[in-house]
Amino acid sequence: MTAWLDRAIRLALVVAYRGLRVYWYLARPHTHGVYVALWSRGELLLIRNSYRTPASVPGGALKPGEDRAVAAARELVEEVGVGVDPDRLVQFSQYTVNEFHHSDTVSVFEVDFGAERPAFEIDRREVVWAGYVAVNDVLAMNLATVVRLYLEEKAPPALESSPSMLRAPPEP
Repeated sequence: MTAWLDRAIRLALVVAYRGLRVYWYLARPHTHGVYVALWSRGELLLIRNSYRTPASVPGGALKPGEDRAVAAARELVEEVGVGVDPDRLVQFSQYTVNEFHHSDTVSVFEVDFGAERPAFEIDRREVVWAGYVAVNDVLAMNLATVVRLYLEEKAPPALESSPSMLRAPPEP
């Protein structure tokens, strides 16, 4: 019964996402969201949603009036079950991408657990896969645009040699 329900919910999410893309085509909205790059042992926690092919990091839309760091912490819990105090999240950068007939401004936050490896749990409905992936392997994957922009800005050679995956964002 659970497997059938999971499949039905995944199908509903695919249909809803396609409907959202039709809305974006008609309305051409500007949306705001957050992504969270969770690093552990030099690896990045990636996810794959049931309704999108590219790999991503946990994230989602801001609720009206919601603080970005609070939204990032909320999305981390909702998508992979990892609780983090919003004060521990470091905003790395912000990107505006134009995809699927809408403009989306996304704030990317980072958290580095160092040697600690937070356990994650996915619902197998919205998020169908998650795993820690080495940087070189991540860069070879089909990635969401914002994730690719983030990793390109982060400079992969610095990632491989740095004991901490966090670094200050570039000065404006």
